[in-house]
Amino acid sequence: MRLDSLSNYYVLCQSDQKLGLLLHLIRQRPNDKIIVYFATCACVDFFSKVLLSNLPHLVPGHLP
Repeated sequence: MRLDSLSNYYVLCQSDQKLGLLLHLIRQRPNDKIIVYFATCACVDFFSKVLLSNLPHLVPGHLP
């Protein structure tokens, strides 16, 4: 992958919209590689469980 083909996006939203928007983003781009940064280890633990239960095809930390 060339660096000029990388894109960086962000979304401003209310706290109660975060999970729904993240699920929507991942579902809309099934063939893209997406990196999501979380503020704390607790957030990583929580969102990894929630995302894996909603999107079982995800492989957390997977680098093909």
